[in-house]
Amino acid sequence: MKKMTIQVKIILSSVIATIVPFVLFGLLAYHEATTSLKHQAVNAAVNAVTSLSNLVNEIITNEEKLVAVKAKDPEIIRLVSLKRFDRCKNELLVFFENYASEYETLIIIDDVGISRVEASTEPIGLGLNLSNRLYFQQAMKGHTNISEPIVSRGTGEIIFAVASPIQAGADQIVGVMALLINIEYIIKKFNSIKIGDTGFAFMINKNGTVISHPMKSYILNHNFLQRGGVAPFAEQIISGESGAIVIETTSGPKMLAYAPVPSTGWVSLMLQDMSEIMTPANNIKNNLLPALAVATGLILLGLFISSKIVSSPIEKSLEVLEQLIRLSPDAVINIGIDKKIISMNPAAQALTGFQSEEMAGSVITINPAKGISEQEIWEQLFLAKSWSGYTRLQTKDGRELTLDVLVFPIQFEKRTITGFIQVGRDVTNKLLMERRMAQAQKMEAIGTLAGGIAHDFNNILGGIFGHIELSLLNLDDKDKVRRSLDQVLKAGKRAREMVKQILTFSRKHETIKSAIKPRIVLKEAVNLLKAGIPSSIEIETDLKSEAFIFGDQTQFHQVIINLCTNAVHSMESRKGIINMALSDIEVDSQFAKMHPGLELGQHILLRITDTGRGIKPETIDHIFEPFFTTKTNDEGTGLGLSVVHGIVKSLNGTISVYSEVGKGTTFSIIIPTIAGYEEEQETGDKAHIIGGTESILFVDDEELILNANSAVLKNLGYTVNCIMDSEEALRVFQENCRDYDLILTDFAMPQMNGLELALKCRALRKEIPVVIASGIMTEKLETKFSNTGIRHFLKKPAGRKELADVIRKALDQIS
Repeated sequence: MKKMTIQVKIILSSVIATIVPFVLFGLLAYHEATTSLKHQAVNAAVNAVTSLSNLVNEIITNEEKLVAVKAKDPEIIRLVSLKRFDRCKNELLVFFENYASEYETLIIIDDVGISRVEASTEPIGLGLNLSNRLYFQQAMKGHTNISEPIVSRGTGEIIFAVASPIQAGADQIVGVMALLINIEYIIKKFNSIKIGDTGFAFMINKNGTVISHPMKSYILNHNFLQRGGVAPFAEQIISGESGAIVIETTSGPKMLAYAPVPSTGWVSLMLQDMSEIMTPANNIKNNLLPALAVATGLILLGLFISSKIVSSPIEKSLEVLEQLIRLSPDAVINIGIDKKIISMNPAAQALTGFQSEEMAGSVITINPAKGISEQEIWEQLFLAKSWSGYTRLQTKDGRELTLDVLVFPIQFEKRTITGFIQVGRDVTNKLLMERRMAQAQKMEAIGTLAGGIAHDFNNILGGIFGHIELSLLNLDDKDKVRRSLDQVLKAGKRAREMVKQILTFSRKHETIKSAIKPRIVLKEAVNLLKAGIPSSIEIETDLKSEAFIFGDQTQFHQVIINLCTNAVHSMESRKGIINMALSDIEVDSQFAKMHPGLELGQHILLRITDTGRGIKPETIDHIFEPFFTTKTNDEGTGLGLSVVHGIVKSLNGTISVYSEVGKGTTFSIIIPTIAGYEEEQETGDKAHIIGGTESILFVDDEELILNANSAVLKNLGYTVNCIMDSEEALRVFQENCRDYDLILTDFAMPQMNGLELALKCRALRKEIPVVIASGIMTEKLETKFSNTGIRHFLKKPAGRKELADVIRKALDQIS
């Protein structure tokens, strides 16, 4: 059914009113016209100003994403990290011409706030000190941000900035990329919208300062929320919701429509004289009653003429709104108070594949992607609150899309809700590209990590080889062999922890931190290093501190090994000394000022000094940068010191270096201690290892693991049958299923994996205990095993005590 026009509504209501006394008719006609005018004017103004806000939000968020993406460009990061700003010029110009040429300027600012590179239609000049600009300061903290409008230091124009950090590492920001947008660009968008003779649009920030206005003298010089008639509604206007109010001004009442710009906190407003809106209704009040006294026929004629006059301003407003909705690239759906679709704009029809007529009258479905139910969304909307988020949509041809939508209620002066508007945009491809980019970045990070891990593994292997060779040379001295093998065992545990770190990184889990005693870790590191460094280099220690710190023990060990390995390289096989000194220090306010980043209180001070060739002055400022190295390609990747720097920062500490060419280098590390922590009493493994006499079927396709672990189990008293083939193991169990008290099987094996073997064996004998071992035991894998009834797992590589404990628990059926 075609919707009645405003003119038809006025005529119909006036004709009905002629059957009542003349005075009552006049009052009712005037009331109907007033209500209709006000309601239609509010809807038109709110919808128009909301479309403006969405347009501004789209412009700003698009540019924010563009700047953030360009700031992550590996080539830009590399050049800015090397301070090669001259070579950034072409990169910036290409990006500016393709994506940002309609704005004022695109610049790169160095890490101290000086503008170094620009691409602009009107150059602002390089060398400007922008360090006190809030957008620069926020970006240097790692936040992509949108500034409030400011006066450009280069051109004097009013601009706002979209700024994003240029980040070389997790904790290293080397500069800022900023897009400076002339506010004139936004003003033109607002000035293009007109309602009636007195209506105009403008914009304020969250503090009420005018940032866009037809009168340029108002911009940044006038606080709209402090006006007498506006002040009582200030909180309502900046609440983040859309709506309309009537305010009193010196020139009479005005209607003020408002809508938020979500990404900035700014508010778009539209102001129109109520006298203009209500002029047609006032004409009715002044002219209708005398006309009724003359004749009904003349009244009908007058109604027809006056209704045309009444409907004209509103219909013009509606026409502007309809144009905005019809031409909008976003899918706009008009929804009734009963949740049924009233109409869809062309973009919504093209997106869904359904025509507006097909969907009219059907109940709309809001299918949120995650985090909230549809019922909760509707509850929020009926409380006069808007909702935005990702939703899923199935098109007419069966495709599933993801939309970024905003749904808001239509109401007047925070009263009755008359319906809802949904504005949506297809972000399916954008989200897909973001996932692919994240995966690509993760793979790049894993490649980078591999180089550093290989470097650390070689250090550990060097210690293992050295102590094994010492053991072979001292076979007649059991004490020396025992000491060397103890060091081999500790190095092996370090390697196992390093593998856990790699798996933790790949699964996005947090590093597990605990209380560690640096003195003990230093002693272990020294014993490992002595076996792998030239005999011409001595290691001296002066370890006075007994304090504890909070961190990851393997990472702290990695710091020591990296610094000492660099010290060995610096001595180039010549005679030399590495000195490690550990002491307690108190950080007071004066010391904290000299070492930014430290908090007041007790800390440890670790100094590692070498007598090597030292570091050149032109090099020393770059040693903690990723991939910076003075070594040749076959000597190292340049990741060591950047990894050390990152670990120390994660411990809330600082690291500094002092070096003299030809004399040596000292690295000083300061880390906060744990107050009042007492060391737990250590207990030996042997006191807790319990064996048994049961029979075990042991299946693993790795002969080395099979031989080593079976020897441990036999030493503990168990009878062990070792099989390398899972299918053969199944045949053996089928023939002698009652001969075994437990099955210990590896998970990853050819032909048949450990879980399949366990399930087939349990089909023959349900109560047989099973232990599954794996080198990649994850929570997901453990859950998979648990769902089949298997409760006992062994993470490889496992020590004697770990192996004994899990076997005993499984045999005793202890969960």
